[in-house]
Amino acid sequence: MSWKSFFTKQKKEELDQGLEKTKKSFFSKIATTVAGKSKVDDEVLDNLEEVLVSSDVSVKTTLKIIERLEQKSALILDLLKKSKNDWEDVLFKMLSKNFGLNRNGLSFLNIAESLGHKLITKHHSQPKDLEALLLGQANLLNLDTED
Repeated sequence: MSWKSFFTKQKKEELDQGLEKTKKSFFSKIATTVAGKSKVDDEVLDNLEEVLVSSDVSVKTTLKIIERLEQKSALILDLLKKSKNDWEDVLFKMLSKNFGLNRNGLSFLNIAESLGHKLITKHHSQPKDLEALLLGQANLLNLDTED
């Protein structure tokens, strides 16, 4: 028996409407919890944890979400400190890290940190220079060249 024969069209529509209300309510609570906050502090994390648990998200999943938020916000705060609160630089580094996904994220972040967004911006219209900078920092250039 498939799920299609289990629900009539009317029952399915009622279920969809109920789930839509639940989804809107859940995301509304999360938005209210984090709206207007300039940083992720203990109060925000506590409120978010309360919203998740009260919305029937398991404790294990809630703890994973909170842990990931703490890790990501700590990385961003560290990058902000290193860059003397240069948000453009932090954005460049986080985008670079995320382009590398899970496998190469840290390598991409290291390259971005070693070059900085100002150098990349300076050479943005010179693709060969950018290629040399990025490949050189990644140790992917062949040094056995003859001039």
